[in-house]
Amino acid sequence: MKPLTKLFFMMAIAALALICSPAKGQSEQPSLTGKQIKALIADAQTPEDHKRIAAYYRQEAKTLEEKHVEHEEDLAAYNKNSSKYPSKYPTMGNHCRELAASYASAAKQAQSLADMHASMALTKK
Repeated sequence: MKPLTKLFFMMAIAALALICSPAKGQSEQPSLTGKQIKALIADAQTPEDHKRIAAYYRQEAKTLEEKHVEHEEDLAAYNKNSSKYPSKYPTMGNHCRELAASYASAAKQAQSLADMHASMALTKK
């Protein structure tokens, strides 16, 4: 599998996991469904709209960062006892390392979107 295709595949899995798993903690606004956030993004005109979108992406970034940390911890545990696992590629270490990187990247992107919409909320009147 080509590296770029593999990265895309891993990000799709990460996105699917995010969509299918319940969010932990409380968000600033009630959570929005995928359909609701798409509609809000398409029609956003007021500062309040952009604040809601920013809150959605902040919560998404937080959830993705939690997943990143979880897989980093799994990787550390694997590295302590790697001899207990099969050594044929892909190893559990590869799995955890690639998922951790994917979640970290997705968290950064979500935070960038949150920052962008927060900025738009300040400039919209």
